[in-house]
Amino acid sequence: MAIFIVKDGNQIYRVRKEDVGCSVFCNESYIEANDSIYNMLYIISEKGVKSYLDEVFNLYNEERNIITNDLLEIAYSFIESAIFIEIANELIKTLKNAEEAGL
Repeated sequence: MAIFIVKDGNQIYRVRKEDVGCSVFCNESYIEANDSIYNMLYIISEKGVKSYLDEVFNLYNEERNIITNDLLEIAYSFIESAIFIEIANELIKTLKNAEEAGL
């Protein structure tokens, strides 16, 4: 099983691919997530939030509003669960700025 690291501020998360979805764990928490979250975290860990959003919107440009709402929901759920706080805040900020700019 593949494991990669996601750094978020001072927190280091380990993300492990499972047969279905993934497990995310650190010293303080453990969650299970689906394959979409696994792919999202992998790209963000490799390229950053901006590159991740560029890739997603290039693939699903016609569904941009739906994708934006889904990503905002994910970001807010991260904050509510007290995980990936800085990544979630960067997602929210970038998505809101894009909305305001009419992108």
